[in-house]
Amino acid sequence: MKGSKGTNISGLSLFFGITLIFILFPLLVCGQSVKEVLIGNLHPLTGPVSPIGIHDSRAIKMAVEEINASGGIKSLGGAKFKIIDGDTEGKPDIGMQECEKMIREGVVAIIGAYQSSVTFTSTAIAEKYKVPYIVPVSVADEITERGFKYVFRNQGTATWISRDTIDYILYLNKLTGTKRNKLALIYEDTIYGQTTAKAARKYAADAKIDIVADLPYPANAPDLTQVIMKIKQARPNFVMGIGYIQDAMLILNTVKDLRVDLDAFIGVGAGYSIPQILQTGKAGEYMIALDSLHGDLRIKGLKEADERFFKKYNVLFDGGAAQCYTAVYILKDALERAGTTDREKLRDALAATDIPIGERGNISTVRIKFDKNGQIVFQYMFKQVINEKFVSVYPPDLAPQKAVFPAPKWKDR
Repeated sequence: MKGSKGTNISGLSLFFGITLIFILFPLLVCGQSVKEVLIGNLHPLTGPVSPIGIHDSRAIKMAVEEINASGGIKSLGGAKFKIIDGDTEGKPDIGMQECEKMIREGVVAIIGAYQSSVTFTSTAIAEKYKVPYIVPVSVADEITERGFKYVFRNQGTATWISRDTIDYILYLNKLTGTKRNKLALIYEDTIYGQTTAKAARKYAADAKIDIVADLPYPANAPDLTQVIMKIKQARPNFVMGIGYIQDAMLILNTVKDLRVDLDAFIGVGAGYSIPQILQTGKAGEYMIALDSLHGDLRIKGLKEADERFFKKYNVLFDGGAAQCYTAVYILKDALERAGTTDREKLRDALAATDIPIGERGNISTVRIKFDKNGQIVFQYMFKQVINEKFVSVYPPDLAPQKAVFPAPKWKDR
């Protein structure tokens, strides 16, 4: 009798134990319940290029706020994102230190670091510790050419910047039935400027465009009068400016002061595309900027996100900020599919990413799908300053208007 009773109790215990396993099995296998997910925001928050770092960081934080408000990461029991900021100061060595620091603090992934030189070194740290790293802005080709497995870039490359700029010059000539073919290059002398200029030489040669001036300058140079004088003497049709915000503003103001007439000044990189460049006023008028994105393009969800950003920060998106915003949603999508904060499994989920344009937070111009090097296929757009505001002018199927080309001479403005 006692033995029979003991058997019944044991049977009930076994039954409830098995039942509990079946109840918890989906959580144990498919996901985990956590309160928060730490992500690293690695950007220049102080120093000469901090205006762009702060601008991009705002986009990351807006996306985090949206995701948290909408229920967080559902496969992780509604876990909320928590941002760990790292200030690179715009310096590669500081970027490495901040990257290591946030890894020690337990971030599951890092988004950064704006400047290619800083991203190049900090991604090596992340790769060493096997921490996923999403690159939404930096374009130096080498970042995704080292065989790394934990680096993913939802942005184009410096080579593609030059490819698309030269293609756009050919497009402008086609629109006007002209053959303007004299180009001047002016670029800051870090890895970003050097890589982009090298590619520009190749694509210009292929397109039979003559480079009549090739002018590197020190990053953050206090005066570029002599460099701009060389451009004036070379009399190019086009200038391709490659730089960051302070030098971009200096260059445009100096071009105006010296009355350098150009058919088009084409600025590439966030220095020319960030909204702060509009502070140059008339000096920036008719400048054409290559960018990843602009809020007036016909892309699902872009206009609404741009309006929310403006309402929150009183400034519009630029391409870098929009790519940073999308990067957070890429991370959310991967976490939902991974169902865990395990970095290796998250890395595998990122590698399998496939998000169509306008879906699941992807407000960029291209599908988010990484190749074996962690790189997406990308196509840049162009916008122009008209009446001291940016307006998209290319590609024609997404942009509301064509560029004013050639630009009026200074005496006619």
